[in-house]
Amino acid sequence: MVDYEDDGACWEFVLPGGDSLVLAVGESALFGKPERKEWMLVRFREDGTPGGHARSMPLVEALDLVSALSELPGLL
Repeated sequence: MVDYEDDGACWEFVLPGGDSLVLAVGESALFGKPERKEWMLVRFREDGTPGGHARSMPLVEALDLVSALSELPGLL
């Protein structure tokens, strides 16, 4: 887990170019509630600035998204 001040993340992967994908929760710091639509996949640029994010979703949907991305050849 990663603590980003008031937000938190439970998964992070650094992409080959230096950007990273982070499964983050924004409403409850590291204590996100799995059933609430507060989880999102966020892309951060190499310099740490946000590069976009998916819509907020329950944790189970976010984990499905991470799993699907992990299966794409050449991405991870």
